[in-house]
Amino acid sequence: MRYLLNFAYDGSTFNGYQTQLSHDTIQDKIQDALKILLKENIIIYASGRTDKGVHALNQYAHFDYSSQIADVNKFLYSLNALVSPNIFFKSCKEVSSSFHARFNALSKTYVYIVNYEKYDVFAKNNAFFYHYSLDFHKLNEALNLFLGKHNFKNFTAKEEDENNFVRTIFRVEIKQIKDNLIALIFEGEGFMRYMVRTLVMNVLEVASNRLEISEIQKRLDHEENLPSNYKAPSLGLYLFDVKY
Repeated sequence: MRYLLNFAYDGSTFNGYQTQLSHDTIQDKIQDALKILLKENIIIYASGRTDKGVHALNQYAHFDYSSQIADVNKFLYSLNALVSPNIFFKSCKEVSSSFHARFNALSKTYVYIVNYEKYDVFAKNNAFFYHYSLDFHKLNEALNLFLGKHNFKNFTAKEEDENNFVRTIFRVEIKQIKDNLIALIFEGEGFMRYMVRTLVMNVLEVASNRLEISEIQKRLDHEENLPSNYKAPSLGLYLFDVKY
């Protein structure tokens, strides 16, 4: 039987999502809990991995189990009791044996939280404090450069890509959460390593008049190697949702 888990996590206490020898990753903690609960060696396959310090509000992963889970609510209760308090399982449902959490994903939405200009002590662990004031007209102008289908070779740390670094971004948005706290929203078919964090830092630097928008324009859709040196820290980044 194949099952799909929906869960959230605070990534600040883990060494990233993907399993490592240190066993201090989100995947390892979940698999350890599943092994205890289901009495089998369970491997989970997520919609994608997140880097060290990155959070998720809605991550998805599927796994195969030799039997049927009789009581899903009891299973979720037990799983949450076993796993780290920084991981929380929201749902579990049976899916087709052909379903894959990564390859069946239609789009992913990432949100980046920025505390700008005035420091908010209550946001220190889950938002990036950017010291400068922001020109929201310039911020919106820079963000909109990324809409649509583009070559993002110069906005990722990935060295090789089977799709020639081309990705489509369906939506970009700015939401004011409260005074001096905003969310930058990116929805796309997929994102490469450090891509969202690099896009975020570039638009912030433009909006604070520390970078010319032409610096983004000359790197976007260019095959030549002109990597951006700007990258926002991981603590402000959240995998917000995955659409199937």
